[in-house]
Amino acid sequence: MQTFLIILLILSTLFLVLYEFYGIYRARKLGLTKNKSRMITHGIMVVLLILLLLIVINFIIQYYRITKILF
Repeated sequence: MQTFLIILLILSTLFLVLYEFYGIYRARKLGLTKNKSRMITHGIMVVLLILLLLIVINFIIQYYRITKILF
């Protein structure tokens, strides 16, 4: 149950970051803003959150493999 909550938290954070990144991209495309650094930082956050999600999923898979062998 705890691992599900961790993955849910990461996925919801990733969704919010992607939504804000899309908003920034759309505003930039429409000429409403010229702020490049905000797009870059949000792009980096998206990449880091995807990496974190993959690491957590990999950790969960390894944990279940170890506990299956031990018990």
